[in-house]
Amino acid sequence: MRKTFILICTICATVFSAYSQRPLEQLWQKIDTLPATRHAQIGFVCRNTATGKTVAELAPHKTYTPASVTKVVTTATILDMLGADFKFQTWIEYDGTIDAEGTLNGNIYVRGEGDPTIGSSYFRDSLLFLKKWRAEVAKLGIKKINGSIVAETGLYDDIVVSPLWMGEDIGTYYGAGVYALSCYDNTEYVTVNTKNGNLSLFRITPKLNDTDTLQCCVNVSRRATKNDVYLAGEPGLGTRFLRGELRPYLDNMTFKCDIANPPLLLVNSFKKELESAGIKVQRECSVARTKGSANRQPIYIHLSPALSEIIRSTNVNSNNNFAEHLFKHLALQNDSVASFERSAENLLKYWKGKGIDTSAAFMYDGSGLTPKNAFSPDFIVDILSHMKNNSNYAEAFFKSLPVAGKEGTVANLLNNFAAQNAFHVKSGSFRNVQCYAGYFTKNGQTYAFCIMVNNFYGQRAKIRQIIEEILKETYSQTNN
Repeated sequence: MRKTFILICTICATVFSAYSQRPLEQLWQKIDTLPATRHAQIGFVCRNTATGKTVAELAPHKTYTPASVTKVVTTATILDMLGADFKFQTWIEYDGTIDAEGTLNGNIYVRGEGDPTIGSSYFRDSLLFLKKWRAEVAKLGIKKINGSIVAETGLYDDIVVSPLWMGEDIGTYYGAGVYALSCYDNTEYVTVNTKNGNLSLFRITPKLNDTDTLQCCVNVSRRATKNDVYLAGEPGLGTRFLRGELRPYLDNMTFKCDIANPPLLLVNSFKKELESAGIKVQRECSVARTKGSANRQPIYIHLSPALSEIIRSTNVNSNNNFAEHLFKHLALQNDSVASFERSAENLLKYWKGKGIDTSAAFMYDGSGLTPKNAFSPDFIVDILSHMKNNSNYAEAFFKSLPVAGKEGTVANLLNNFAAQNAFHVKSGSFRNVQCYAGYFTKNGQTYAFCIMVNNFYGQRAKIRQIIEEILKETYSQTNN
C-alpha cells in the first residue's frame, strides 16, 4: 500500500511538473516558428541565487555575442576586486623650485591613473575641477611658470582603441579612445546649421586647439526624409569628418564624436584656467609617456566619485567610455602598464580563481563594442550569482543595474507588467543582437538570468516583445 501511495505521488508530481513547464515549452516552440527567430540563436538561463536551482533554460552553455551585457562582467569584476569605495586618483605635481617672486622654474605635471570622470557631464560637480586645481596652485604662491604643463599618460599603453573594434565605430563618441588621462567624457560636440539652405559650422566644443578642422561631406537636400549624419575621426588627429544627409533650414544641430587628444586638451584647459587668474605659463603644454618621478612635489590629488557611483552610471547609461576605462584598469592589478590584452587575461583569471568556468568566455574589450566578445548565458549567471551570494559589494552591484520600465536603456522594458519593478537589468544591443542580463526578485527570493538572441530577422521591437514574453513566463513559473 505504501509503495502504491509513493508511486501515485511520484506520478502526480511528474504530471504537475510537466504541466507547470508547458507554457514556457510552448513558447519555445512558438519562437522556433516565428520569422524573426526561426534562424536565430537563443540562449537563456534563469537560476535561483540562493538554492542554485535552475528555473528555466535553453542552450545555456553555448556562446553568443553579448553586446553591452559585457558591461555586467566588467563592472562586476572591478567592483569585486577594488571595492565600492575605491576612487581613481589624478596627481597634480611640480618639479624645480619656486623663487621669492612666485616663479616656478620647472613644470607642472598632471599624472593620470585612468579616471574616466574628470569633467564628466554625468558627474556635474566635476565641472568645477579646474577652479579647484587653480586654487591649489595659487596656495603655493605660484604667479608664473617658467615651464610647461605636462600630461602624463604612461600608466596606460598607447593603444587607445581596441584593435578589434570595427572601423566605423572608431572616432565616434561611443568608440572614444581610452587614456590614463581623460576628460569631458572624451566627447566633442560639433554644431552646424543649414538655415540658409547650405551647411555651415557653428561651433566645436571643447576645442583642442585652433588647428581643429571639420571636413564636411554632407548633402543638404529637400528630398532628405530624415537627418542621417555620421561624425568620426582618428584618435590623435584634430580633423573630424561629417558625412551623411541633412534637410535644409535647420537651426544649430549638434553631433558628437571623440576628442582627438584628451590628455592634451585637459592640460591646455588647465593652462587657460591658470592664465585667466594671471598665472602665466611660459611654454606650450605637452603629453609625456612617463609615470611620475621621485623628484617632484605634490600640489593636489584629484579624486573621482566612488566606484559604486561610476559603475551605476556605466550600467544605467550603458557608457562605453566608462566601461573601457574600468576594463583597462584591471590590467594594473598584475601589470605596471595597462593594456586591453592583459586586462582580458586578468579578468578571466580572476573569475577562474573564484571557481567559475571561463571556457565559454571570450572577452576583448570592456563595453561590448567588439562583435568578437562571446559569452554563454551560464557564465553571465555564474557571475551574477557570485555577486549576489559571495561578494562584499552585492548591494552596490545590484543597485548599479537599472530598473526595468524606469531607467536607462531598459526604460521601456516590461512596461505595464505588474512586476516590472522587480527586474534590475542590463541590456545589450548590436546589429542583429539583443541581450538582457540581471536579476528579478519574488517573495524574498532573488533570481539571476541572462537571455541572448543573435542573428534575429526583422525589427528589434519584435525581438524585445518575444524576450518580454519569456521573462514574464519565467517570472510566473517561480514559486509563489
